Formats: sequence, C-alpha cells, structure tokens
Amino acid sequence: MRNFLFYDLETSGLSKSFDQILQFAAVRCDAKLREIERYSFYVKLRPDIIPSPLASITHRISIEKTRKGLTEYDAVCKIHKLINTPGTISIGYNTMGFDDEFLRFSFYRNLLTPYTHQFANECVRMDLFPMAVMYSLYKRDVIKWPVIEEKTSLKLENLNKANDLAHGQAHDATVDVDITIELARKFMQEKEMWKYLTRYFDKNEDLERTNQMPEVFQSESGIHRLAIMSSGSFGNKNNFHAPVLLIGNSIPYKNQWIWLRLDFPELRNATKDNISEHCYTIRKKLGEPEFLLPPKERFLEKIVPERKKEMDKNIKWLQNNPEIFKEISSHFRTYKYDNIPDLDIDTSLYQNGFMDDDERVICETFHKLRSEDKYKAVRSFKTNDNRELGHRIMHRNFRSLVPEDSHYNFEPYLAKINPKEGDKPLMDFKKHERMTPKAALKEIDSIKQDGLLNLDSQQKDILAELENYIKDNFVPSETT
Repeated sequence: MRNFLFYDLETSGLSKSFDQILQFAAVRCDAKLREIERYSFYVKLRPDIIPSPLASITHRISIEKTRKGLTEYDAVCKIHKLINTPGTISIGYNTMGFDDEFLRFSFYRNLLTPYTHQFANECVRMDLFPMAVMYSLYKRDVIKWPVIEEKTSLKLENLNKANDLAHGQAHDATVDVDITIELARKFMQEKEMWKYLTRYFDKNEDLERTNQMPEVFQSESGIHRLAIMSSGSFGNKNNFHAPVLLIGNSIPYKNQWIWLRLDFPELRNATKDNISEHCYTIRKKLGEPEFLLPPKERFLEKIVPERKKEMDKNIKWLQNNPEIFKEISSHFRTYKYDNIPDLDIDTSLYQNGFMDDDERVICETFHKLRSEDKYKAVRSFKTNDNRELGHRIMHRNFRSLVPEDSHYNFEPYLAKINPKEGDKPLMDFKKHERMTPKAALKEIDSIKQDGLLNLDSQQKDILAELENYIKDNFVPSETT
C-alpha cells in the first residue's frame, strides 16, 4: 500500500543545480495521514558553496550548525533511499515547484538516479500548493484563509498563523513539514475534493481529463481544446485561473503539452516575425501542475469579465487566421532549448540525458563501497562527466581520503567559483549566475543598509558569521 512522505528542504540558496541542502525533514504517514516515522538532519556546508545571505537570514541556519551535519553525499544518499522506498508518494508544499527539482540535481550530482522517485516501484509525487489554490477558490470553509493587503495569501507561514497548525520557527524544515501535514489533514476532510485533486497527479487520469476538454477547432497540428488552467503563478488578481488553448505536443520533448493563454489582447498582434513577443504559452507535463478544468460556468466565472472577452476575441481571431495559427503552433511545438557550450558539469543534467545501464551498475557499485575505497573506484566510470562528478564527490565530502599524489586537481574548479575581475561567473542551465564571494559580500552590505528588513539579533549574528566565513575561506581576489 502506498504511503505519504511529507518533506521539506532548507537550502544554501535558490540555485537548484549549484546550491546544496542544509536541512532535510520528512514524516512518513499512512493513507489516512497517521504518522509512521519521522526524519530530520542537517547537512555540512560543502567547501565550494557560498551561501546566499538572504537565504541564511530566512532559514536561520548558521554555518556552525551545519558543521554537525552529515556530508552532502551521505545526506543525499539517505534522502534518495527514503524517497525511492516502494509505494512512496513524496509530497510537500510547493515541492514540485522547487524542492523536487533541487533534489533531482542533488541526486544527479551525487551519481544517483534523478528520476526514479517519480515513477519506479509505485512511487509518485504530489504537491499540496496547487491543491491549496483550488481549495481557496472552491472550498473556502475548510480553513481560515489569511488576507494580506486585501489578497488571499497562500504562503505556508501565513496559513499557519491563521489556523494554528503547528508551532515553531517558520522556514525550519521540521516545522514546515508539520504545518503541511496538518493542512493536508484539513483538506482531506473534504473527501470528494481531496480525491478529485489528488487524481491530477496520476498521468493516465490527467490525460483522460485533457482529452475530455471541448474541441474548439482542428488544424494540421491536431485537435485544439479549450480549458481553464489553475496556477498559483497567475496571481490573486486573476483568481489563479486563465483560459488556455491546447496547441499540441512538443516535438523534441514528447512529454510536454503546450497550452496557449487566451486572455492577452497582444495575441491578436502576432505575426510570423514576432510570435515570441505576443504569445504566452505554458508547457505542462501529465501528472504535474498546472491543473486543467473544463470551461464550465462555475469555472469560467472565476475569469474576470475583461479577460473572458479577450478569450472570445482570441478564439475567433485564431479560427479566422489559420496561417498565423499554423506559424504559432510550429514555433512552439518545434522549439528546442539552447545547448549551452562549456556548461559546468553540476548543472548539465538536462543536456547530458539519461545514464546508460552499464554506467548505472558502476554507480551502484560505487555507492556500496566504503568511503575509503571510493576514490580508486572513480577511475572505473566510463564517461569523463561521471569521473568528474566522482572526483568532486571525493573532494567535497571525503577530502582527507584523497591521496596526496592524486592526479585530479580540484583547484581549477574552485578558482571558477571565485572569478577574478573580468572573468564571468559560472552559469546554470537557465543562464543564471552562480553565487560568487563578491556577490555575497555585496548582498550582505545591501542587507545591512536596508533598514526595512528589521533584522533581529540572531539574524545579525548569522550575517556576521557568514561574512567572516566568506572572507576567511575564499582566497581574496581582485573581485573581493
């Protein structure tokens, strides 16, 4: 029988591929959300990580506290085992928006299978946040909904304050897990709503619901269906809803369904030369948010009248302009993400693709070895990328076990994370810069000068500790 693993991460920053987990907490519950077992641990700060100052004062995890934690490698292996336990439904609050992808890169970086917790051994994922969006609109009496500046707030800490779900410091992983479980228990009381929403995370059910959306028209790309999409990203002003039209499946990425928003007037200004500027699409995978609703009156009434008018105008415009719709469809269906040259191995998961069976077996053998035996095993990896990841595992987690005469040099990589004047920082797969010592120190100065943050004494101490850590542990360069 499946059970729920409610979990939460606190991390060194927001970069899913460059930052690391600092705290992990989880509670395994049965199908009725009765607690079975709980887990909680801190993770040692890696020697190549420059923590985000803003993240540090938010979760309040001091560098001193991380020194007592597990190595990143040991922690990630432990999490991987928990989340891949047969029959596990991994769930949290906005986990599919952040935590799950963060874990995916953590698994990949530590030579573990990054996707098996999504489908293997009866494992699946869910996310309470998109469910909260729907409850806030259609089952408002299930809890008290905090209203801040005349808008419903769906932040977990605000939901906790309004409903007294759990006690403790906000942004502590253990506390956030307890809040999420209590929230889920309240949602589960509305049995039909809970059942309806949880089935969105089933790929087959999501496909069936998609195919039941009404057909608006057909083209060379196939049948184009109308739906109402629910997403927290659409915001309060749009009641978290938007009308969308199915363009079709992505050609290079078969698991992506492409939906065109119909509530923007700019759509009707689209030509074959400016499609990207005038068309807004959402790429959705089956069994994942966002949720699709049929365009029935009870859902359409959540679309504000002005946007509903734009929807009607855009549908007619698309029907009357089949040539430009063909261009729009072709543009988005054939779009392929840029292949970024010289991408750092830590952030290359999506460019590298899946590991073959032989290499996966070698990785499994590597994980079973004692720590002191792992270094020699790194040479057995077939690909240069996996050998590089293996060496980084050793230098990040087991530096004392690396022989003095090692042929691998970790220093060139460390130099890249502290670039000199004129050198560019490392970029992730979305072309976002990796946090550098210079950027972190600049952010610390900005926080100190911003009186609006009203830092308490603990936050000030954490910020001072971080500043000293950066200055003491990273070789001063022209940039610092």
